[in-house]
Amino acid sequence: EPDLTYWSGFEVGVNLPMNGNFQPDFNSKHLQVDPAQSFSYSFNFAEQRIRIIKDYFGIVTGLGFTNARYGFKDDHLRLMSNADSTWGFVDSTLTSGFTKNQLRVNSFNIPVLFQINTSRFEEKNFHIAFGVIGGIRMSSKVKYKYDVLGGENDHKEKGRYNINPFQLSATARIGFRDFGLFANYNVLSLYEKGKSETAYPLTFGASFHF
Repeated sequence: EPDLTYWSGFEVGVNLPMNGNFQPDFNSKHLQVDPAQSFSYSFNFAEQRIRIIKDYFGIVTGLGFTNARYGFKDDHLRLMSNADSTWGFVDSTLTSGFTKNQLRVNSFNIPVLFQINTSRFEEKNFHIAFGVIGGIRMSSKVKYKYDVLGGENDHKEKGRYNINPFQLSATARIGFRDFGLFANYNVLSLYEKGKSETAYPLTFGASFHF
């Protein structure tokens, strides 16, 4: 039986927060990111397809894990939060700034996708999928890396930072055989309502299925 389900595998993409006008423009420094330091890595490890029209159309679900990284554009920025808000503090005591300065958010995901296959033979199959991916935040931290005399120092600060505990992303996917391209747009804000400027994460990249 051909394996015509395309969720399990590895995904890598670029992460960009978007404002309400679908622009990557923010007043808040902690939402101004460096795309070269803002990535998303996903490992999807279980999948199940429910056939509706033979192998050509069906519903796909599964399980996945995502590590989303947001690199701050200002290399002197520290992410700060209290019970009411999250903000960026520019640390002027740092002479050279951080060489790595990233918020990292780990989440557990469950998709519900409508998948279309053009062929019942895996080696000829183009596939399209669209739907939603629900996520729950598992952990978050900020990683700082900076130069010290004689080398580099790593420092991690775990915290909630008022990050939204839930994610709900609209997703569109297209591929041929075991390679694909995807775009996810989170319709829930990265941070809890009222505790930060609103930002909706957009992720786009490539998927490799197995």
